[in-house]
Amino acid sequence: MTGADHVAARIAGAPSLRGKDVLVLGLGHFGGGLGAARWLLAQGARVTVTDKAGRELLELPAAELEKAGARVVLGGHAGVDFGRADLLVVNPAVPLTAACSRRWRPVCRSAARSACSWSAGPAPCSA
Repeated sequence: MTGADHVAARIAGAPSLRGKDVLVLGLGHFGGGLGAARWLLAQGARVTVTDKAGRELLELPAAELEKAGARVVLGGHAGVDFGRADLLVVNPAVPLTAACSRRWRPVCRSAARSACSWSAGPAPCSA
């Protein structure tokens, strides 16, 4: 077991993310999506990050994540297969009414939206 596996195991009830396809919806302008993606990569997940904003606004965090092994899709969600993901992580700035998050079911251990992830629900995204 690696150090990242030990960290994941310490989170109550958290399954291993090693080898899982995780989609982060919203890289964000304030670091939330970046932080989530960094942590997911450290857990061994295969991470795709997508954001409607273009590369000109998110160049630095996008370049960092690409260097770390994430796939980054900016300027929309073209080519992102929402149905393939094992887990969807929605940045708090992304509205819950976004088409791609409406078809997923929240998995929360608290009322705080930032503590939620989303699971099970293939859907194309037009958010």
